[in-house]
Amino acid sequence: MEIPIHKLAKLFSGHLFAKKAEQDPRSPIAVIFISDISDKETLQDRPATYDLATRPKAQHFIQKGDILIQAKGKARIIYVSRDVPNTIASSNFIVVRSDPNQVLGRYLAWALQQEKIQSVFEKNQQGQNMPTLSIKVVKALKLDLPSLSKQRKIVELLETKSNYDKLIQGIQAQYNKLIQTLAYQTS
Repeated sequence: MEIPIHKLAKLFSGHLFAKKAEQDPRSPIAVIFISDISDKETLQDRPATYDLATRPKAQHFIQKGDILIQAKGKARIIYVSRDVPNTIASSNFIVVRSDPNQVLGRYLAWALQQEKIQSVFEKNQQGQNMPTLSIKVVKALKLDLPSLSKQRKIVELLETKSNYDKLIQGIQAQYNKLIQTLAYQTS
Protein backbone atom coordinates (compact mmCIF):
# COMPACT_ATOMS: atom_id res chain seq x y z
CA MET A 1 0.00 0.00 0.00
CA GLU A 2 1.39 3.41 -0.94
CA ILE A 3 1.39 6.01 1.82
CA PRO A 4 2.35 9.69 1.45
CA ILE A 5 5.60 10.39 3.27
CA HIS A 6 4.08 13.37 5.09
CA LYS A 7 1.83 10.90 6.94
CA LEU A 8 4.87 8.88 8.05
CA ALA A 9 7.21 11.67 9.08
CA LYS A 10 7.59 15.33 9.93
CA LEU A 11 9.42 17.23 7.21
CA PHE A 12 10.99 20.65 7.53
CA SER A 13 13.64 22.76 5.85
CA GLY A 14 16.96 23.37 7.51
CA HIS A 15 17.76 26.69 9.18
CA LEU A 16 17.82 29.72 6.89
CA PHE A 17 20.36 32.31 7.96
CA ALA A 18 19.37 35.97 7.81
CA LYS A 19 23.00 36.84 7.14
CA LYS A 20 26.20 34.94 6.47
CA ALA A 21 26.92 32.84 9.54
CA GLU A 22 30.32 33.22 11.14
CA GLN A 23 32.11 30.30 12.75
CA ASP A 24 32.37 30.73 16.49
CA PRO A 25 34.03 28.00 18.58
CA ARG A 26 32.33 29.45 21.70
CA SER A 27 28.84 28.93 20.29
CA PRO A 28 27.00 25.87 21.58
CA ILE A 29 25.19 25.32 18.27
CA ALA A 30 26.74 23.31 15.43
CA VAL A 31 25.43 23.63 11.88
CA ILE A 32 25.51 20.91 9.23
CA PHE A 33 26.44 22.16 5.77
CA ILE A 34 26.90 20.11 2.59
CA SER A 35 30.66 20.12 3.21
CA ASP A 36 30.04 18.20 6.46
CA ILE A 37 28.83 15.16 4.54
CA SER A 38 31.42 12.58 3.48
CA ASP A 39 31.58 10.85 0.11
CA LYS A 40 30.00 7.85 1.80
CA GLU A 41 27.01 10.01 2.70
CA THR A 42 27.71 10.04 6.40
CA LEU A 43 27.96 12.93 8.80
CA GLN A 44 31.43 14.02 9.87
CA ASP A 45 32.32 13.73 13.56
CA ARG A 46 31.42 17.23 14.70
CA PRO A 47 30.29 20.05 12.42
CA ALA A 48 31.64 23.53 13.18
CA THR A 49 29.77 25.82 15.57
CA TYR A 50 28.35 29.12 14.42
CA ASP A 51 27.14 32.36 15.92
CA LEU A 52 23.44 32.48 15.07
CA ALA A 53 21.40 35.69 15.11
CA THR A 54 18.30 33.80 16.26
CA ARG A 55 18.06 30.62 18.28
CA PRO A 56 16.48 27.81 16.25
CA LYS A 57 13.22 26.25 17.42
CA ALA A 58 13.60 23.11 19.52
CA GLN A 59 12.12 20.92 16.76
CA HIS A 60 14.90 21.98 14.37
CA PHE A 61 17.67 20.37 16.40
CA ILE A 62 18.82 17.19 14.69
CA GLN A 63 18.07 13.93 16.45
CA LYS A 64 19.45 10.43 16.13
CA GLY A 65 17.33 8.70 13.48
CA ASP A 66 16.67 11.84 11.42
CA ILE A 67 17.23 11.80 7.68
CA LEU A 68 18.84 14.69 5.83
CA ILE A 69 18.04 15.10 2.15
CA GLN A 70 20.50 17.33 0.35
CA ALA A 71 18.20 19.83 -1.38
CA LYS A 72 20.85 21.52 -3.53
CA GLY A 73 22.73 19.53 -6.17
CA LYS A 74 22.35 15.74 -6.11
CA ALA A 75 19.70 14.67 -3.61
CA ARG A 76 21.98 12.64 -1.33
CA ILE A 77 20.33 10.90 1.61
CA ILE A 78 22.09 11.00 4.97
CA TYR A 79 20.85 8.92 7.89
CA VAL A 80 21.84 10.34 11.28
CA SER A 81 22.91 7.18 13.10
CA ARG A 82 24.22 8.80 16.28
CA ASP A 83 23.42 11.59 18.70
CA VAL A 84 24.49 15.04 17.50
CA PRO A 85 23.70 17.37 20.41
CA ASN A 86 22.94 21.04 19.76
CA THR A 87 23.16 20.59 15.99
CA ILE A 88 20.92 21.96 13.27
CA ALA A 89 20.91 21.50 9.50
CA SER A 90 21.45 24.43 7.15
CA SER A 91 18.84 25.36 4.56
CA ASN A 92 20.72 23.13 2.09
CA PHE A 93 18.84 20.20 3.62
CA ILE A 94 15.33 18.91 4.06
CA VAL A 95 15.00 17.14 7.40
CA VAL A 96 12.79 14.06 7.66
CA ARG A 97 11.88 12.84 11.15
CA SER A 98 10.04 9.53 10.92
CA ASP A 99 7.24 8.39 13.20
CA PRO A 100 8.80 5.20 14.66
CA ASN A 101 5.34 3.70 15.20
CA GLN A 102 4.90 3.64 11.42
CA VAL A 103 8.31 3.57 9.77
CA LEU A 104 11.87 2.99 10.96
CA GLY A 105 14.17 5.90 10.15
CA ARG A 106 16.93 3.65 8.80
CA TYR A 107 14.42 1.86 6.55
CA LEU A 108 13.02 5.17 5.30
CA ALA A 109 16.53 6.43 4.51
CA TRP A 110 17.18 3.27 2.51
CA ALA A 111 13.85 3.63 0.67
CA LEU A 112 14.68 7.24 -0.25
CA GLN A 113 17.99 6.07 -1.76
CA GLN A 114 16.31 3.68 -4.17
CA GLU A 115 16.45 4.40 -7.89
CA LYS A 116 12.68 4.93 -8.23
CA ILE A 117 12.68 7.72 -5.62
CA GLN A 118 15.96 9.22 -6.79
CA SER A 119 14.56 9.52 -10.33
CA VAL A 120 11.52 11.38 -8.93
CA PHE A 121 13.91 13.77 -7.18
CA GLU A 122 15.97 14.30 -10.35
CA LYS A 123 12.90 14.94 -12.53
CA ASN A 124 11.49 17.48 -10.10
CA GLN A 125 14.57 19.53 -9.30
CA GLN A 126 14.43 23.18 -10.37
CA GLY A 127 17.29 25.31 -11.65
CA GLN A 128 20.03 25.02 -14.25
CA ASN A 129 23.33 25.69 -12.48
CA MET A 130 22.42 24.37 -9.03
CA PRO A 131 19.38 22.09 -9.17
CA THR A 132 17.21 22.45 -6.06
CA LEU A 133 14.74 19.98 -4.62
CA SER A 134 11.58 21.46 -3.12
CA ILE A 135 10.17 20.20 0.17
CA LYS A 136 6.80 20.03 -1.63
CA VAL A 137 8.17 17.32 -3.92
CA VAL A 138 9.36 15.29 -0.94
CA LYS A 139 6.07 15.72 0.93
CA ALA A 140 4.16 14.48 -2.13
CA LEU A 141 6.17 11.23 -2.34
CA LYS A 142 4.23 8.03 -1.87
CA LEU A 143 6.03 4.97 -0.54
CA ASP A 144 5.22 1.28 -0.48
CA LEU A 145 5.48 0.50 3.19
CA PRO A 146 6.03 -3.04 4.48
CA SER A 147 5.19 -4.05 8.04
CA LEU A 148 7.49 -2.91 10.86
CA SER A 149 8.76 -6.48 11.28
CA LYS A 150 9.79 -6.60 7.61
CA GLN A 151 11.38 -3.15 7.95
CA ARG A 152 13.39 -4.45 10.93
CA LYS A 153 14.63 -7.40 8.86
CA ILE A 154 15.69 -5.08 6.04
CA VAL A 155 17.48 -2.80 8.53
CA GLU A 156 19.28 -5.83 10.03
CA LEU A 157 20.49 -6.81 6.56
CA LEU A 158 21.62 -3.24 5.88
CA GLU A 159 23.58 -3.22 9.15
CA THR A 160 25.14 -6.60 8.35
CA LYS A 161 26.24 -5.32 4.93
CA SER A 162 27.64 -2.17 6.52
CA ASN A 163 29.66 -4.26 8.99
CA TYR A 164 31.00 -6.44 6.16
CA ASP A 165 31.94 -3.34 4.16
CA LYS A 166 33.89 -1.97 7.15
CA LEU A 167 35.64 -5.32 7.60
CA ILE A 168 36.60 -5.44 3.91
CA GLN A 169 37.90 -1.86 4.06
CA GLY A 170 40.04 -2.79 7.06
CA ILE A 171 41.44 -5.84 5.27
CA GLN A 172 42.20 -3.75 2.16
CA ALA A 173 43.99 -1.14 4.28
CA GLN A 174 46.12 -3.85 5.94
CA TYR A 175 46.87 -5.41 2.55
CA ASN A 176 47.95 -2.04 1.11
CA LYS A 177 50.12 -1.37 4.15
CA LEU A 178 51.77 -4.78 3.82
CA ILE A 179 52.46 -4.26 0.10
CA GLN A 180 53.94 -0.80 0.78
CA THR A 181 56.11 -2.17 3.57
CA LEU A 182 57.42 -5.01 1.36
CA ALA A 183 57.94 -2.76 -1.65
CA TYR A 184 60.05 -0.21 0.20
CA GLN A 185 61.81 -2.55 2.60
CA THR A 186 65.56 -2.54 2.27
CA SER A 187 66.99 -6.02 1.84
